[in-house]
Amino acid sequence: MFLKIVKFFFFVLVNLAGFYVVPLIWNTGVKFRLMPDQLTGAQELAMSNAFTFFAIPWGIAAIASIGFFFTRGETRTWLILAPLYVTAIYGMGVLIYFHLV
Repeated sequence: MFLKIVKFFFFVLVNLAGFYVVPLIWNTGVKFRLMPDQLTGAQELAMSNAFTFFAIPWGIAAIASIGFFFTRGETRTWLILAPLYVTAIYGMGVLIYFHLV
């Protein structure tokens, strides 16, 4: 029973961390001046919207991470970490896209 409680708290912790990965990438980009300097108003709005819409891939990955409770082996690790790497890839993709454009 205790192991199930630990697994549930690990699940919640990983999903919360995955939710905050994109804001961390945003703040890291601002801190290290990776954000583009010359953007028009429409581009700034597009970048802000792109960083805001990370909740959709995070939600899908969070639902997929429920499979952690029902699988074994390597698949289990991929599923529980899905909210972290899916949102990190999304956030880095947005940052790189607007940095290059």
